[in-house]
Amino acid sequence: MKNRKLLLGLLLAITFLAFFPSLNNKFTNWDDDHYILNNGVIRELSFQNTAKIFTAKYYKDYLPLTILSYDLEYTFFKLDPFYYHLDNLLLHLFNCLLAFCFIILLCGNNRVAFITALLFALHPLRVESVAWLAERKDVLYAMFYLLSLICYLQYQKFRKNSYLYLALTGFILSCFSKATAVTLPFLLFLLDHYNGRKYDRKAVLEKLPFFIFTLVFGVLAFFMQKAEETVKIEKISGFADNILNALYNLGFYLNKLIAPLELSNVYPYPAALTGMLPLIALLILAVAAIIYYKNKLLNFGALFFLAAIFPMLQLVPFGLGIPADRYTYIPALGLFFLAGTVVEKLYGEYGINEVKRKILTAVIVLVIMLLGALTFIRCFAWYDGETIWKDALKKDNKYWIADYNLAAYYFDKGEYAPALSHFNRTLELDPGSKFAYKQRALTYIRLGEFTKARSDIESMKSYNPKEAENALRLYELCDRLESKVKRGINREEAQAVEDGRTCLAQGNYRGAVVSYTEALVFNPGNPEYLNNKGVALSALNDNLSALKEFDAAIKAMNNDALPEYYYNRGNIFRKLGEHNEAVADYSRAIKKEKGKSEYYNNRGISYFNLKDYKRALDDFEQAVLLNPGNKSAIKNRDMLSRNLKPVNKP
Repeated sequence: MKNRKLLLGLLLAITFLAFFPSLNNKFTNWDDDHYILNNGVIRELSFQNTAKIFTAKYYKDYLPLTILSYDLEYTFFKLDPFYYHLDNLLLHLFNCLLAFCFIILLCGNNRVAFITALLFALHPLRVESVAWLAERKDVLYAMFYLLSLICYLQYQKFRKNSYLYLALTGFILSCFSKATAVTLPFLLFLLDHYNGRKYDRKAVLEKLPFFIFTLVFGVLAFFMQKAEETVKIEKISGFADNILNALYNLGFYLNKLIAPLELSNVYPYPAALTGMLPLIALLILAVAAIIYYKNKLLNFGALFFLAAIFPMLQLVPFGLGIPADRYTYIPALGLFFLAGTVVEKLYGEYGINEVKRKILTAVIVLVIMLLGALTFIRCFAWYDGETIWKDALKKDNKYWIADYNLAAYYFDKGEYAPALSHFNRTLELDPGSKFAYKQRALTYIRLGEFTKARSDIESMKSYNPKEAENALRLYELCDRLESKVKRGINREEAQAVEDGRTCLAQGNYRGAVVSYTEALVFNPGNPEYLNNKGVALSALNDNLSALKEFDAAIKAMNNDALPEYYYNRGNIFRKLGEHNEAVADYSRAIKKEKGKSEYYNNRGISYFNLKDYKRALDDFEQAVLLNPGNKSAIKNRDMLSRNLKPVNKP
């Protein structure tokens, strides 16, 4: 036991050092913006918001536990990337401990467990899962996945149903983190086979709940991806081609596990079959070795890898249908276990031959140091959006996705010249990219080149007629900005205002705050800008900052503001529990505009919290009278009418 503690301490120390550079990394513009930076869902930690997280998909996927983890981080650390990276690393460190424990339960050998866990911890393919914040789902689902496998091994050993229930709980939590967890039930059968358990009725029935959840989460993930049009084939079509794609992906993973060089966050699909042949040949050799040797450990490790990675082979292609480093996070554990057992066997064969044992130890240390160094260096590529896409272009400068995302990074930073350059390259590599035409049009708009912008809008529409509505909005944006410029309005101010409006409409509240802050530099004290910035801050639950903006907007209009300004400030007072002030602002709004149902409904809520139930009921009834479809007002009125039960906030 003392030796195990020493090995675990060494494992954690080495792993922490290898991934230490990731703690200095920032957010990238590759999904970090969707999951964290612009995600309004993670701005409030409450029972209601948690229920919302668990009852809705987010950005193509259903992964409520992952979103909840971001919610917790935002509550305590806002948008400081250090803590998000620290949590990813801590989860990975814990997963390394779990991997060690899992192998110990499998074989009881400290050296096999240590080598397996070291390979799992330090392999450069791990970097994408740890250093990329949007891949929190990888390290989170893996934690529950490994806990479930450990509990199942304990169930096999002690035959206590409590362990089986814990295994099922871990599996469900893993599925709530990432749908890839649906592979786990198949590994349970593999563990049965490895430990010599017979496949009787009990062995099958006890796994039925696992397969029910596999079906539920698997179908849910498929239809969510399909709804977002990510279940598709970009480069291939047809069942035979899908099999070829799966074989290529499998060979690719084997190759990268053996030689983790030229890693990238995106890999282009081979242009021709000849590009696949070396990897398919490697795969055939691996299968031949398994069949020839018929070794229990070899079969277990290979089947563990194959079963865990099977969904990622993309027989049913989604997204770009190409492999990714992150997909090996759990599956590679099977092959690392094989490597650990091979090393142990070599130590056994060398016996008391001290020279051979020292040479073997030196080779192992050298391999571990090399993997650790590659991982350490790879962390720097994930520093931010610029570094990761430049790294991708360095590995392959003809893949349009890297150029497009690097252009988007520069666009978001307001560096329009390099953005334009990379959008141009994107369209050279992929002339039919509707997204690139749209973004280049927006770049031209920001540069005041409206004629070129209109040309790109037309190209966007011609390549994809479904974009006609978006094209119309862009034409209107061109017209508005060009008109403002002709009237002498500062173009940058006008653009910032348009950006702010767009961000508000899209739910990108952080972007709206940035845009209206920029607009206020050109036009300080503009009440519209102040109000809209307050709306965005309110949506981000930064209530005190929002109150400051609403106060300034109302003051800028000499305390004779538009009714919506008073209404917005009233909402902030209500959220802060200052209901007398809220009632006063709602009343001012109503005095200026008596026909708004929501004004009465929200004032009614504040009256209720002040225990002025008669006025609250009057307001709810008036709200329903003005808008019979106001469900919140109807619910509040009915609940108050029945024994004055608490009302719900809208």
